[in-house]
Amino acid sequence: MIKTTIRIIGSATDLVSNLTVETVLYEYEAAEYDASGLDDLILTALDNAMHAAGVSTLELLAPLQPQVSFLLFVDEEPIRAVLQLSSVTVKKMASAGASFDFDPYIYA
Repeated sequence: MIKTTIRIIGSATDLVSNLTVETVLYEYEAAEYDASGLDDLILTALDNAMHAAGVSTLELLAPLQPQVSFLLFVDEEPIRAVLQLSSVTVKKMASAGASFDFDPYIYA
């Protein structure tokens, strides 16, 4: 089984409880892994996260401290987890003030 998840999580401080509250702004799951398409998926995820947050630019996502998370689970067939991001994608993540988390779990 292969499972790919791309998730953008935003966080903010609840003014009443003073606790940090995380919200999933966008999530995409697939039963396949295509390293060449990852770049486009992250760009799409950022666009959808802007829409979910109700903002018009990536810079306006920054107060939500977005985290772009890419999870890869493989338990049947051996694959090589590869991550290649274009400079455009890295710049867009930086514009949003986003951190990036890459978690490959390969059990084959």
